[in-house]
Amino acid sequence: MMNIYNGNVVLDASGEAVVDMPAYSQATNRDFRSQLTPIGGFAPLYIAQKIGNNQFRIAGGMRAGSLAAGDRHPQDAWANENQTQVKEPEPED
Repeated sequence: MMNIYNGNVVLDASGEAVVDMPAYSQATNRDFRSQLTPIGGFAPLYIAQKIGNNQFRIAGGMRAGSLAAGDRHPQDAWANENQTQVKEPEPED
């Protein structure tokens, strides 16, 4: 199970922006992965500072779409009790 946080952000004059995540994001998730997409043209976007204090910093562009995904912590009781069931392939007949 994972949570996904996404949105768009306008970078400042120095080509940087801080992306704020919900206050609970690090408490309920681990092993974050990020993806950045430049908006309006090519930009060498990168994660300037990894997730910490429920935020991360990106740099290298003018405007960007960001996505961060984190796996739920194994000790999260709600997540453990509400796992998504994988559907088995249906028989051809």
